[in-house]
Amino acid sequence: EREGYPAVPAGYFPPAAQTMLSELRAAATAGARNPELIEQFPTRELLKLVSSPWRRPAVQLYANWLLDVRRRVGSRAVTG
Repeated sequence: EREGYPAVPAGYFPPAAQTMLSELRAAATAGARNPELIEQFPTRELLKLVSSPWRRPAVQLYANWLLDVRRRVGSRAVTG
């Protein structure tokens, strides 16, 4: 837990997403802490609005790394 509300990264979210997050921040900072407020976090809506052009290359990089780890572990098992 933290006392202050975290800052939204500058330039990361488009205006519509920024508006959603600002509304949630207003609700979160308006009164006493409400643990149920996290259920209102607009995850699905934000995912539709946020671009992630890095995702495909990142997935491929991770898959390649896992294949390399698998090969190395497999070669150790064979050589002892």
